Amino acid sequence: MVADQPRRGRGRPSDYTDELVDEFCRRIASGRSVLSVCGDLDMPDDATIYRWRHQHPDFREKLAQAREERLESDADQIRALAKRVIEDESLDPQRCNAAVNAIDKAARLMAPKQRVELTGRDGGPIETQDVSARELVEGRLARLAAGGGSGEGS
Repeated sequence: MVADQPRRGRGRPSDYTDELVDEFCRRIASGRSVLSVCGDLDMPDDATIYRWRHQHPDFREKLAQAREERLESDADQIRALAKRVIEDESLDPQRCNAAVNAIDKAARLMAPKQRVELTGRDGGPIETQDVSARELVEGRLARLAAGGGSGEGS
C-alpha cells in the first residue's frame, strides 16, 4: 500500500462508537469473555478494547455492567443444571457438580475486580499510633468506667 493512499474500510473495526460498544457489551453480558468476543471478525481486537477501557470511562462502566449481568446468566445456568439433576435421576450428580464448579470458577475469574482504597482524614494518609498493651487495656478500662460501652470495637 502506498503511503499517500487512504486506508480502505477493510479489517476489524477500531473506531469507538456507541453502537459497537453496546453490541460488544451485549455479547459479554450473554456469557462470553472479552477474548472470545474479540475473536469475532466484526469486533475490535483485545488491544483496542483494553485501550478503550483506559480512555473511555463510559466504556469502563458499560463493561462492568455487562460483567454484572453475565454473573446473573451464570447463576441462571447453575440453577437450571441443579433443577435438571433433581428432576432427572439418571444424571450423574458428580458430573453435574463438576459442571457447576466449572461455571462458578469461570464466573469468579471473569467477575469485575473491585479495588478498595483506604485514606485518612480529607484523603490524606491513614494515621497510626503505637500503643502498648497496657495503654490499650487502661484506655478500655477508662471508657468502661466512664460508661462508654463495653470497650469492644471502640
